[in-house]
Formats: sequence, structure tokens, C-alpha cells
Amino acid sequence: MKISSLFVLLFLLSGSAINAQTYREYYPNGTVKLEGDTFNGAFTYFYESGEVFLTGFTRRGVKDSIWNYYNEQKLLSMREVFRGGQMAVKRTWKYYPDGQLGEDLKLTYLRASNGGDSTNITREWKFWYENGEPAADLIIINNQDMGSSYWNRKGEVIRREDWLIEMRMEAENK
Repeated sequence: MKISSLFVLLFLLSGSAINAQTYREYYPNGTVKLEGDTFNGAFTYFYESGEVFLTGFTRRGVKDSIWNYYNEQKLLSMREVFRGGQMAVKRTWKYYPDGQLGEDLKLTYLRASNGGDSTNITREWKFWYENGEPAADLIIINNQDMGSSYWNRKGEVIRREDWLIEMRMEAENK
């Protein structure tokens, strides 16, 4: 009994040693380009300057959990969330040259029940003027505009169409 338990333990340890593949690659100038565990663990890519370009995790050799992407100004520019190797959420940020946030887009995906590719179900999109005032806020579900708001550069609402809110109010009144 003890011999078989020892054999199983050795087998499991050797399997994890094989799967733990810490990898490192370099730019021609000698700075690290990427490093991490390609099978189960943290993974990081770098710009040639040495600044972080992206961080993420792998599980069983595929993207898993949260992957963060940074621009060369060190600002978070994109975040992807993976579940079971498929993207569940993707969020991107775009900035003005001074670092002021200009755009925020969040895409939420629903995995198809038949095991097929993910299907985009929700887009939440926000825009700002260079002065920091909101410019637009949009919600799109299954490719249908469910609500939008627009502001002028002074922060005053110039148009608002909240179909989603109206639909919810109608449903509650029935």
C-alpha cells in the first residue's frame, strides 16, 4: 500500500514539474520581453523599455482569469476576463495625450449554451471631453440601443434616451 501511494505521489509531482513551464524571452538589447508559466500561472509581457505591456494568467495552457494591458504611459488600456479559456468580459480605455480618460468600453460576453463561440450581449460605452466632462453614455444589448445620453462640453445634458429604463418601468406597471 505504501509503495503504490509513493508511486502516485511521484507521478503527480513529476507531472506538475513537466507542466510548470516558466519561460523567458529577451529583446535584442537584453531586456526581458516576456516571462511566465506557459501552462499554469502568471505571465508577463514587457515593452522593450522594460515597462509592463500585459499581465495575465494561464490555466492548462490557455488564458484564464484577468489579463491587463498597459500603454507606454503605464496607464491601463485594456482588461480581459477569461473563464474556461473563453473571454467573458473585455474592457478598453482610451486616453487623451495628457492622460485624461477619453473613452471606456465594456463588452460582456455570454457563452453559448450549445458549447459554441461566445456571443456578445452587452456593450457599455462612455466618452468624455478633454476637459473631463462626460460626452456620451451608451448601452447596447444584443445589438439594440437600450439607452443613450449626450452632454455638451459644459456638462449639460443635450439628449437622453433611456429605453431600458422605460421598458423596466412599463414591466413594473403591468
